[in-house]
Amino acid sequence: MKFSWLFIILSLYVVYVHAVPYVKEGKCRGEPIVRQVCHNHVDHGHATFRWCKSRAMQNMWYFNRLHKECQKMDYFGCGGNGNRYCTKTQCMDQCRNA
Repeated sequence: MKFSWLFIILSLYVVYVHAVPYVKEGKCRGEPIVRQVCHNHVDHGHATFRWCKSRAMQNMWYFNRLHKECQKMDYFGCGGNGNRYCTKTQCMDQCRNA
C-alpha cells in the first residue's frame, strides 16, 4: 500500500515538473522540442489531432537558407522540424552564420 502512494506522489511530481514551463505566461507555444536547425526546410507541421490547436502559433519564424534571412510562418501545432523560432531575433541569433 505504501508503494502505491509513493508511486502516485512521484508520478504527480514528475507531471508537475514537466508541465510548469509550458503554463508560464509568455511561453512560446510552438517552440520545437528538438534542437533548432537552420538548414532544414520550412515545415508548418500539421493539425491532425485535437491537441495540436493548443500548440499552434501564428507569426513564428524560420530561416530561409536560399535568401539567408528569417521569414514569418504559421505553425499548426504538431510535427514540424527544428527550423522554427519564436522571434525573429532568436532566429537571426541562431542562424546568422548558417
